[in-house]
Amino acid sequence: MLDAEPISGGTWQGYTLGTIGAVLIVWLALLGVRKRRYRANLGYLEGWTSAHIYLGVLVLILSLMHSALQLGSINIHTLTFWFMLAVVLSGFFGLYVYFHLPIRRSNNLGDGYPERWAEELHELDQRIVDKTELLSGQIVGEILSALQGTVLGGSKWDQLFARDRSKYFVDSSVHWQKNVDQHEMIVRLSEALPLAERAGIDAGVLAEVFEFFGQRQQLLRRMRKEIQFKALLKIWLYIHIPLTFALLLALATHIFVIFYYW
Repeated sequence: MLDAEPISGGTWQGYTLGTIGAVLIVWLALLGVRKRRYRANLGYLEGWTSAHIYLGVLVLILSLMHSALQLGSINIHTLTFWFMLAVVLSGFFGLYVYFHLPIRRSNNLGDGYPERWAEELHELDQRIVDKTELLSGQIVGEILSALQGTVLGGSKWDQLFARDRSKYFVDSSVHWQKNVDQHEMIVRLSEALPLAERAGIDAGVLAEVFEFFGQRQQLLRRMRKEIQFKALLKIWLYIHIPLTFALLLALATHIFVIFYYW
């Protein structure tokens, strides 16, 4: 009696599952092309996206069955599986982003219009500048430096994690200090208010500047969140698309090696 052929990707079952999986991977990669062909008559984009999700999970299952869980060694065959797994996981992250971010973004927008936020910020800054003309002393330089030192956006990582690298200049220390979320400047103004009259500063004007900085803080928070949401919507594609190309290359090599050398 002949021994049964050991379970592996080299059996007829393995070839069948592998062929189905390979076809599905190529088909799923076409979604990126389909999304840019608005006049294509191959079906609605929503239907393709829904199928993309479910079939992506199916590919993962088929790949596990195709490999018979023989993933201990590192070679082109197992590398193809790990690339596929990375693509599926990054796809899950993209799914999470597109399901949850629109709600959070909507809450952040409220009744506001992002296209007007830059204009609103400029108007607030101009009001603050106008008020500083009625003030005197060191506080004036600090206020103006807080406007000048405000950083919005920054590097890709700063956008992704909503980091604020804003600064303001403190004359007494002769160097720039952090002004994250405008917090330090607001604290500085709150400390200066009770001493304003004694220092010969118009307390009413300083109180208005304090109020403007509070409005400015809220507006900058919303702007940074909007930038972060847009960055999150893009960052997964910067991972998902290159991984997809790497998977297709590894898959082609995997198939070539099997049929040429085996």
